[in-house]
Amino acid sequence: MCRTEPSGIFPEANPVKSIFRPGLFRLFLAVLVVLQHSGILEIGVTAVNVFFLLSGFWISSMWQSQYRACRLPYSSFVISRFWRLAPLYWCCWLMSGVLFFLFPIRWADVQTYANLTWVVRSLAIVSSAGQPQWLPQGWSLDIEMQFYLIAPMLLTVLLTLQQRGNRIFVSSVFFAVAGSVVLLFATPLCWISRDILFFLAGVLVQLSGWQSSRRFALLSLAVSVAVCGLMVYYPPLGKAAGWAKYLPALAAMVALPFVAWNVRQPSPAFDRHLGNLSYSVYVFHRIPVLALNNTTAFGIGTIGRTRFLLLSWLLIAVGSLLLYLLVDRPIEAWRHRFVKARQAMGKRAAAIATVQEIATAT
Repeated sequence: MCRTEPSGIFPEANPVKSIFRPGLFRLFLAVLVVLQHSGILEIGVTAVNVFFLLSGFWISSMWQSQYRACRLPYSSFVISRFWRLAPLYWCCWLMSGVLFFLFPIRWADVQTYANLTWVVRSLAIVSSAGQPQWLPQGWSLDIEMQFYLIAPMLLTVLLTLQQRGNRIFVSSVFFAVAGSVVLLFATPLCWISRDILFFLAGVLVQLSGWQSSRRFALLSLAVSVAVCGLMVYYPPLGKAAGWAKYLPALAAMVALPFVAWNVRQPSPAFDRHLGNLSYSVYVFHRIPVLALNNTTAFGIGTIGRTRFLLLSWLLIAVGSLLLYLLVDRPIEAWRHRFVKARQAMGKRAAAIATVQEIATAT
Protein backbone atom coordinates (compact mmCIF):
# COMPACT_ATOMS: atom_id res chain seq x y z
CA MET A 1 0.00 0.00 0.00
CA CYS A 2 1.93 2.85 -1.44
CA ARG A 3 0.90 6.36 -0.47
CA THR A 4 0.04 8.62 -3.38
CA GLU A 5 1.17 12.20 -2.99
CA PRO A 6 -0.29 14.32 -5.79
CA SER A 7 -0.35 18.03 -5.12
CA GLY A 8 -2.87 20.76 -5.61
CA ILE A 9 -6.65 21.00 -5.44
CA PHE A 10 -8.31 20.11 -8.73
CA PRO A 11 -11.71 21.27 -9.98
CA GLU A 12 -14.55 18.79 -10.15
CA ALA A 13 -14.65 16.72 -13.32
CA ASN A 14 -17.51 14.84 -14.94
CA PRO A 15 -19.44 12.23 -12.86
CA VAL A 16 -17.52 9.23 -14.23
CA LYS A 17 -14.20 10.77 -13.24
CA SER A 18 -15.61 11.73 -9.83
CA ILE A 19 -16.60 8.14 -9.14
CA PHE A 20 -13.19 6.83 -10.16
CA ARG A 21 -10.97 9.22 -8.24
CA PRO A 22 -7.56 7.68 -7.46
CA GLY A 23 -7.98 7.84 -3.69
CA LEU A 24 -11.49 6.43 -3.72
CA PHE A 25 -10.32 3.61 -5.98
CA ARG A 26 -7.56 2.67 -3.53
CA LEU A 27 -10.02 2.65 -0.65
CA PHE A 28 -12.30 0.44 -2.75
CA LEU A 29 -9.43 -2.03 -3.24
CA ALA A 30 -8.88 -2.14 0.53
CA VAL A 31 -12.57 -2.83 1.03
CA LEU A 32 -12.33 -5.77 -1.40
CA VAL A 33 -9.62 -7.27 0.82
CA VAL A 34 -11.87 -6.78 3.85
CA LEU A 35 -14.71 -8.55 2.04
CA GLN A 36 -12.47 -11.50 1.19
CA HIS A 37 -11.40 -11.88 4.80
CA SER A 38 -15.07 -11.63 5.79
CA GLY A 39 -15.84 -14.62 3.57
CA ILE A 40 -17.87 -12.58 1.07
CA LEU A 41 -15.82 -12.29 -2.15
CA GLU A 42 -12.67 -14.23 -2.97
CA ILE A 43 -10.98 -11.45 -4.95
CA GLY A 44 -8.66 -9.94 -2.34
CA VAL A 45 -5.52 -11.22 -4.10
CA THR A 46 -6.55 -9.39 -7.26
CA ALA A 47 -6.99 -6.20 -5.24
CA VAL A 48 -3.49 -6.59 -3.75
CA ASN A 49 -2.03 -7.16 -7.23
CA VAL A 50 -3.65 -3.91 -8.38
CA PHE A 51 -2.15 -2.21 -5.32
CA PHE A 52 1.24 -3.38 -6.58
CA LEU A 53 0.49 -1.86 -10.01
CA LEU A 54 -0.33 1.45 -8.33
CA SER A 55 2.76 1.23 -6.15
CA GLY A 56 5.00 0.83 -9.20
CA PHE A 57 3.48 3.93 -10.78
CA TRP A 58 3.66 6.18 -7.72
CA ILE A 59 7.11 5.06 -6.61
CA SER A 60 8.46 5.79 -10.08
CA SER A 61 6.84 9.21 -10.01
CA MET A 62 8.03 10.06 -6.49
CA TRP A 63 11.59 8.87 -7.13
CA GLN A 64 11.93 11.29 -10.01
CA SER A 65 10.12 14.24 -8.44
CA GLN A 66 11.26 13.96 -4.82
CA TYR A 67 13.88 11.43 -3.79
CA ARG A 68 16.37 11.70 -6.63
CA ALA A 69 17.06 15.29 -5.58
CA CYS A 70 17.66 14.35 -1.93
CA ARG A 71 20.98 14.20 -0.15
CA LEU A 72 21.95 10.48 -0.27
CA PRO A 73 18.96 9.58 -2.47
CA TYR A 74 18.93 5.82 -1.86
CA SER A 75 19.05 5.96 1.93
CA SER A 76 16.57 8.85 1.97
CA PHE A 77 14.18 6.84 -0.16
CA VAL A 78 14.45 3.59 1.83
CA ILE A 79 14.15 5.33 5.21
CA SER A 80 11.14 7.33 4.02
CA ARG A 81 9.32 4.34 2.56
CA PHE A 82 9.99 2.16 5.64
CA TRP A 83 8.80 5.09 7.74
CA ARG A 84 5.59 5.08 5.68
CA LEU A 85 4.84 1.40 6.29
CA ALA A 86 6.27 0.57 9.69
CA PRO A 87 4.62 2.77 12.37
CA LEU A 88 1.03 1.85 11.57
CA TYR A 89 2.02 -1.77 11.01
CA TRP A 90 3.83 -1.88 14.37
CA CYS A 91 0.80 -0.38 16.09
CA CYS A 92 -1.53 -3.04 14.68
CA TRP A 93 1.10 -5.74 15.33
CA LEU A 94 1.15 -4.81 19.01
CA MET A 95 -2.65 -4.75 19.20
CA SER A 96 -2.72 -8.25 17.72
CA GLY A 97 -0.16 -9.37 20.28
CA VAL A 98 -2.32 -8.04 23.13
CA LEU A 99 -5.32 -9.93 21.75
CA PHE A 100 -3.32 -13.15 21.44
CA PHE A 101 -2.17 -12.74 25.03
CA LEU A 102 -5.80 -12.48 26.16
CA PHE A 103 -6.65 -15.78 24.44
CA PRO A 104 -4.85 -18.57 26.37
CA ILE A 105 -4.98 -21.12 23.53
CA ARG A 106 -3.72 -18.60 21.00
CA TRP A 107 -0.97 -17.36 23.30
CA ALA A 108 0.21 -20.91 23.92
CA ASP A 109 0.53 -21.34 20.16
CA VAL A 110 2.46 -18.07 19.82
CA GLN A 111 4.98 -19.21 22.41
CA THR A 112 5.94 -22.16 20.21
CA TYR A 113 7.49 -19.89 17.57
CA ALA A 114 8.02 -16.46 19.15
CA ASN A 115 11.70 -15.70 19.78
CA LEU A 116 14.08 -12.79 19.30
CA THR A 117 14.72 -13.59 15.64
CA TRP A 118 10.99 -13.81 14.97
CA VAL A 119 10.40 -10.42 16.64
CA VAL A 120 13.21 -8.74 14.70
CA ARG A 121 12.00 -10.12 11.37
CA SER A 122 8.43 -9.10 12.18
CA LEU A 123 9.40 -5.53 13.04
CA ALA A 124 11.74 -5.26 10.06
CA ILE A 125 8.85 -6.24 7.73
CA VAL A 126 11.31 -7.57 5.13
CA SER A 127 11.45 -11.39 5.38
CA SER A 128 8.52 -11.46 7.83
CA ALA A 129 6.34 -13.39 5.35
CA GLY A 130 8.60 -16.41 5.69
CA GLN A 131 7.51 -17.03 9.28
CA PRO A 132 4.23 -17.19 11.27
CA GLN A 133 2.53 -13.80 11.36
CA TRP A 134 0.08 -12.06 13.68
CA LEU A 135 -1.16 -10.00 10.75
CA PRO A 136 -1.63 -12.33 7.75
CA GLN A 137 -1.83 -9.40 5.34
CA GLY A 138 1.74 -8.56 6.31
CA TRP A 139 3.01 -10.75 3.45
CA SER A 140 2.18 -7.98 0.99
CA LEU A 141 4.01 -5.38 3.09
CA ASP A 142 7.05 -7.65 2.97
CA ILE A 143 6.79 -7.73 -0.84
CA GLU A 144 6.26 -3.96 -0.91
CA MET A 145 9.35 -3.31 1.21
CA GLN A 146 11.42 -5.65 -0.95
CA PHE A 147 10.37 -3.58 -3.96
CA TYR A 148 11.42 -0.39 -2.18
CA LEU A 149 14.91 -1.83 -1.66
CA ILE A 150 15.44 -2.44 -5.38
CA ALA A 151 13.27 0.32 -6.88
CA PRO A 152 15.94 3.08 -7.02
CA MET A 153 18.35 0.78 -8.87
CA LEU A 154 15.62 -0.50 -11.20
CA LEU A 155 14.49 3.04 -11.97
CA THR A 156 18.05 4.28 -12.52
CA VAL A 157 18.61 1.56 -15.11
CA LEU A 158 15.28 2.15 -16.87
CA LEU A 159 15.73 5.92 -16.94
CA THR A 160 19.23 5.54 -18.36
CA LEU A 161 17.99 3.19 -21.07
CA GLN A 162 15.14 5.56 -21.84
CA GLN A 163 17.57 8.43 -22.35
CA ARG A 164 19.69 6.37 -24.76
CA GLY A 165 16.85 5.81 -27.19
CA ASN A 166 13.47 4.18 -27.62
CA ARG A 167 14.80 1.08 -29.39
CA ILE A 168 17.12 0.09 -26.52
CA PHE A 169 14.48 0.97 -23.95
CA VAL A 170 11.72 -1.01 -25.64
CA SER A 171 13.97 -4.05 -26.16
CA SER A 172 15.06 -4.02 -22.53
CA VAL A 173 11.49 -3.62 -21.34
CA PHE A 174 10.39 -6.56 -23.49
CA PHE A 175 12.97 -8.88 -21.92
CA ALA A 176 12.22 -7.55 -18.43
CA VAL A 177 8.50 -8.18 -18.83
CA ALA A 178 9.09 -11.64 -20.33
CA GLY A 179 11.36 -12.54 -17.44
CA SER A 180 8.92 -11.27 -14.82
CA VAL A 181 6.12 -13.37 -16.35
CA VAL A 182 8.30 -16.46 -15.98
CA LEU A 183 9.05 -15.52 -12.37
CA LEU A 184 5.34 -15.11 -11.67
CA PHE A 185 4.82 -18.79 -12.43
CA ALA A 186 8.02 -20.08 -10.85
CA THR A 187 8.69 -18.12 -7.64
CA PRO A 188 7.34 -18.61 -4.09
CA LEU A 189 4.92 -16.01 -2.81
CA CYS A 190 7.22 -14.32 -0.28
CA TRP A 191 9.80 -13.02 -2.80
CA ILE A 192 9.61 -9.81 -4.81
CA SER A 193 10.44 -11.75 -7.99
CA ARG A 194 7.02 -13.40 -7.63
CA ASP A 195 5.21 -10.07 -8.04
CA ILE A 196 7.75 -7.93 -9.89
CA LEU A 197 5.51 -8.06 -12.97
CA PHE A 198 2.91 -5.83 -11.33
CA PHE A 199 5.40 -3.27 -9.99
CA LEU A 200 7.21 -3.22 -13.34
CA ALA A 201 3.96 -2.66 -15.21
CA GLY A 202 3.15 0.33 -12.98
CA VAL A 203 6.65 1.74 -13.45
CA LEU A 204 6.39 1.44 -17.22
CA VAL A 205 3.02 3.18 -17.27
CA GLN A 206 4.62 6.13 -15.49
CA LEU A 207 7.84 6.23 -17.52
CA SER A 208 6.06 5.92 -20.85
CA GLY A 209 3.47 8.57 -20.00
CA TRP A 210 0.79 6.25 -21.33
CA GLN A 211 -2.77 7.24 -20.51
CA SER A 212 -5.59 5.07 -21.73
CA SER A 213 -8.76 6.58 -23.11
CA ARG A 214 -11.72 6.59 -20.73
CA ARG A 215 -13.69 4.16 -22.90
CA PHE A 216 -10.85 1.65 -23.12
CA ALA A 217 -10.13 2.05 -19.40
CA LEU A 218 -13.71 1.27 -18.41
CA LEU A 219 -13.77 -1.65 -20.84
CA SER A 220 -10.64 -3.11 -19.24
CA LEU A 221 -12.22 -2.69 -15.82
CA ALA A 222 -15.34 -4.51 -16.98
CA VAL A 223 -13.29 -7.43 -18.34
CA SER A 224 -11.30 -7.56 -15.09
CA VAL A 225 -14.54 -7.69 -13.10
CA ALA A 226 -15.72 -10.52 -15.38
CA VAL A 227 -12.56 -12.51 -14.65
CA CYS A 228 -13.11 -11.91 -10.92
CA GLY A 229 -16.70 -13.06 -11.32
CA LEU A 230 -15.41 -16.26 -12.91
CA MET A 231 -13.28 -16.88 -9.84
CA VAL A 232 -16.14 -16.15 -7.43
CA TYR A 233 -19.04 -17.88 -9.12
CA TYR A 234 -17.26 -20.87 -10.63
CA PRO A 235 -15.00 -22.16 -7.81
CA PRO A 236 -14.52 -25.64 -9.41
CA LEU A 237 -12.36 -23.92 -12.02
CA GLY A 238 -9.55 -23.71 -9.48
CA LYS A 239 -9.62 -27.48 -8.97
CA ALA A 240 -10.22 -28.41 -12.59
CA ALA A 241 -7.39 -26.33 -14.05
CA GLY A 242 -4.03 -25.78 -12.41
CA TRP A 243 -3.50 -22.50 -14.24
CA ALA A 244 -6.65 -21.06 -12.65
CA LYS A 245 -4.63 -20.03 -9.60
CA TYR A 246 -3.17 -17.32 -11.81
CA LEU A 247 -6.58 -15.79 -12.54
CA PRO A 248 -6.05 -13.07 -9.87
CA ALA A 249 -2.87 -12.01 -11.71
CA LEU A 250 -4.73 -12.04 -15.02
CA ALA A 251 -7.58 -9.96 -13.60
CA ALA A 252 -5.11 -7.38 -12.29
CA MET A 253 -3.14 -7.10 -15.53
CA VAL A 254 -6.31 -6.83 -17.60
CA ALA A 255 -7.19 -3.80 -15.47
CA LEU A 256 -3.90 -2.06 -16.36
CA PRO A 257 -5.50 0.37 -18.88
CA PHE A 258 -7.96 1.42 -16.18
CA VAL A 259 -5.10 1.92 -13.71
CA ALA A 260 -3.19 4.00 -16.29
CA TRP A 261 -6.28 6.19 -16.71
CA ASN A 262 -7.24 6.32 -13.03
CA VAL A 263 -3.87 7.48 -11.65
CA ARG A 264 -4.01 10.55 -13.87
CA GLN A 265 -7.44 11.70 -12.75
CA PRO A 266 -7.67 14.80 -10.53
CA SER A 267 -7.40 14.05 -6.82
CA PRO A 268 -8.78 16.77 -4.52
CA ALA A 269 -7.75 16.91 -0.85
CA PHE A 270 -10.62 14.76 0.43
CA ASP A 271 -9.90 12.10 -2.17
CA ARG A 272 -6.26 11.98 -1.09
CA HIS A 273 -7.42 11.42 2.47
CA LEU A 274 -9.54 8.49 1.28
CA GLY A 275 -6.57 7.01 -0.53
CA ASN A 276 -4.31 7.33 2.51
CA LEU A 277 -7.04 5.89 4.74
CA SER A 278 -6.92 2.72 2.64
CA TYR A 279 -3.62 1.75 4.28
CA SER A 280 -5.13 2.00 7.76
CA VAL A 281 -8.08 -0.15 6.65
CA TYR A 282 -5.77 -2.71 5.08
CA VAL A 283 -3.45 -3.10 8.07
CA PHE A 284 -6.09 -2.90 10.82
CA HIS A 285 -9.03 -4.88 9.45
CA ARG A 286 -8.02 -8.34 10.74
CA ILE A 287 -7.89 -7.17 14.38
CA PRO A 288 -11.67 -6.72 14.94
CA VAL A 289 -12.23 -10.05 13.16
CA LEU A 290 -9.72 -11.71 15.50
CA ALA A 291 -11.41 -10.20 18.55
CA LEU A 292 -14.93 -11.16 17.47
CA ASN A 293 -13.85 -14.68 16.58
CA ASN A 294 -12.84 -15.08 20.22
CA THR A 295 -15.74 -13.32 21.92
CA THR A 296 -16.22 -16.23 24.29
CA ALA A 297 -12.86 -15.33 25.83
CA PHE A 298 -14.45 -12.03 26.90
CA GLY A 299 -17.56 -13.76 28.24
CA ILE A 300 -19.75 -12.33 25.46
CA GLY A 301 -20.94 -15.56 23.88
CA THR A 302 -21.39 -16.55 20.26
CA ILE A 303 -22.35 -13.87 17.73
CA GLY A 304 -24.58 -14.68 14.75
CA ARG A 305 -23.13 -14.42 11.25
CA THR A 306 -25.00 -11.26 10.21
CA ARG A 307 -24.35 -9.51 13.48
CA PHE A 308 -20.71 -10.59 13.32
CA LEU A 309 -20.22 -9.05 9.88
CA LEU A 310 -21.99 -5.78 10.69
CA LEU A 311 -20.18 -5.35 13.98
CA SER A 312 -16.78 -6.21 12.49
CA TRP A 313 -17.26 -3.75 9.63
CA LEU A 314 -18.30 -1.03 12.07
CA LEU A 315 -15.24 -1.67 14.23
CA ILE A 316 -13.00 -1.72 11.15
CA ALA A 317 -14.39 1.62 9.95
CA VAL A 318 -14.11 3.35 13.33
CA GLY A 319 -10.74 1.82 14.25
CA SER A 320 -9.18 2.58 10.86
CA LEU A 321 -10.36 6.18 10.98
CA LEU A 322 -9.00 6.68 14.50
CA LEU A 323 -5.66 5.15 13.54
CA TYR A 324 -5.48 7.39 10.48
CA LEU A 325 -6.27 10.57 12.41
CA LEU A 326 -4.34 9.88 15.62
CA VAL A 327 -1.36 7.83 14.41
CA ASP A 328 -0.88 7.92 10.66
CA ARG A 329 -1.34 11.62 9.92
CA PRO A 330 1.00 12.95 12.67
CA ILE A 331 3.71 10.44 11.75
CA GLU A 332 3.29 11.28 8.07
CA ALA A 333 3.82 14.96 8.86
CA TRP A 334 7.18 14.06 10.45
CA ARG A 335 8.10 11.92 7.45
CA HIS A 336 7.33 14.74 5.01
CA ARG A 337 9.55 17.08 7.03
CA PHE A 338 12.35 14.51 6.85
CA VAL A 339 12.05 14.26 3.05
CA LYS A 340 11.98 18.05 2.66
CA ALA A 341 15.06 18.38 4.86
CA ARG A 342 16.89 15.79 2.73
CA GLN A 343 15.82 17.66 -0.42
CA ALA A 344 17.15 20.92 1.01
CA MET A 345 20.44 19.21 1.87
CA GLY A 346 20.62 17.84 -1.67
CA LYS A 347 20.07 21.28 -3.18
CA ARG A 348 22.76 22.79 -0.98
CA ALA A 349 25.20 20.03 -1.91
CA ALA A 350 24.40 20.51 -5.61
CA ALA A 351 24.91 24.29 -5.31
CA ILE A 352 28.25 23.85 -3.54
CA ALA A 353 29.38 21.35 -6.18
CA THR A 354 28.42 23.81 -8.94
CA VAL A 355 30.35 26.65 -7.29
CA GLN A 356 33.40 24.41 -6.85
CA GLU A 357 33.19 23.33 -10.48
CA ILE A 358 33.05 26.92 -11.68
CA ALA A 359 35.93 27.88 -9.40
CA THR A 360 38.00 24.97 -10.70
CA ALA A 361 37.24 25.86 -14.32
CA THR A 362 38.32 29.45 -13.83
